[in-house]
Formats: sequence, structure tokens, C-alpha cells
Amino acid sequence: MHPEVFPGVRKVEAEVVAMVAYMFHAGPQTGGTLTSGGAESIIMSCRAHREWGRAVKGITNPEMICPISVHQAFNKAADYFETKMITVPIDLSSCTIPRRCVGSRNLPGRTGPVESIHPPQPLGPDLALWSQGAGRP
Repeated sequence: MHPEVFPGVRKVEAEVVAMVAYMFHAGPQTGGTLTSGGAESIIMSCRAHREWGRAVKGITNPEMICPISVHQAFNKAADYFETKMITVPIDLSSCTIPRRCVGSRNLPGRTGPVESIHPPQPLGPDLALWSQGAGRP
């Protein structure tokens, strides 16, 4: 989003980040950003994981393990952020990555999170259920 073109977008972003921080019981130093859609969100998440891996874990040659069915934005992020992408098959009966495909590839200090957190859309009903479970209205 371009705040110079849409002046209200910066205010909306600050309000949304504050609301989400409240929902997750985050501290006053919490930051965040909004993205314009799924692909951009995936790419920015990969960048955030890469930066965290460098700063916290000292990872210099990052890797991602992703199912062969992964969204194309993960490939793009791997190219943009110099991250090795390892694709593995999926178990068609459960639509999950078989544990045997990850095992030895999950090398401490090199491999980031396995792509399994991309939620289904729309998120509204899932977020509402989570919010109720967290004691939020």
C-alpha cells in the first residue's frame, strides 16, 4: 500500500497492528505491517523468518522445506531472499508431508520452518473461534 497516495492507510495499519498485538498479549515494543494479499504475505513472512534466523540463530545459508504443492510465492521468496528451497512429496491420503521426507533434512542452523502454517481462507470464522478460546469477545 502507498501511504503517500492513500494517507489513511498508515493509520489503519497502526490500528490493525495494535488490535492484533492486543489479541496475542504482546508487549509495547511489538511491531507489525499489513500486506495487500496472499502472495505478498507469504513473501514477507519468508523474509521475516530469514531475518530472524540470521539475527537469532546465526543462519547464513537458510533452507525451506515445502511440499510439492506449495504456493508459488514460496519459490519467489526463495529466489528473492537467497534461500534454498527443498520440495518434498505429499501424502495424498492426508495431504501432509510424510515425516520420513523431513527427518534428516531438518538440520539445526540451516532449515527454517516447514511450510504448513498457511491457513485456509477466509480467516474470519477461524479467527473468531481462536479469539473465543483466548477469552476475547
